[in-house]
Amino acid sequence: MTAGAGGAAGGGAAGEAARAPVVVLGGGSVDRSPEEGMRASLCPEPEKRLVYGLKVARELKRPLIFSGGRTWQGREIESEADAARTFIARYFVAKGGGVSYDDQSRTTRENARFAARLSGSPSVILVTSAYHMPRAVLSFRKEGLSVLPAPTDYKANRSPYTIADFLPTSEAFANSYKALHEYLGLVGYSLAR
Repeated sequence: MTAGAGGAAGGGAAGEAARAPVVVLGGGSVDRSPEEGMRASLCPEPEKRLVYGLKVARELKRPLIFSGGRTWQGREIESEADAARTFIARYFVAKGGGVSYDDQSRTTRENARFAARLSGSPSVILVTSAYHMPRAVLSFRKEGLSVLPAPTDYKANRSPYTIADFLPTSEAFANSYKALHEYLGLVGYSLAR
């Protein structure tokens, strides 16, 4: 069992966890990707989430729900769920067995709403990027679900610091943007009913 899955499935929630599906949240796709034959492909973060979610689902023998629609209505031809379906069929499961797809959600709140309908369970094992987990957990709990977090895609480097770590980088600016986006989203979702 993975460390994330072990933390998610352990403790007093063993009964609930025994039925909980693994829910993987999308986070962006590239429409008309040349390497995919002009079909959608997942961006690196949701792809990492999906690979980890598939690993957790396989190890715990649970069904998987991938949640991700068209984030920009009218712009994309395919949803994130379509890109995930293609990815799974190519690299993991030829027929996509044990996987359900929500191709309608556009926000974290909608991920929670639609995944709750698909899950048929009072609890879920939630896979998303570690920085996104607090807002995602809040959204799923507001839908009445018990959440067992299984975070991935950590942005913190746990290696010893070097002088290069104190120099500005585009990655650091991107991570700062993501952090600000999540903090503002957490405040907004906390205030919403």
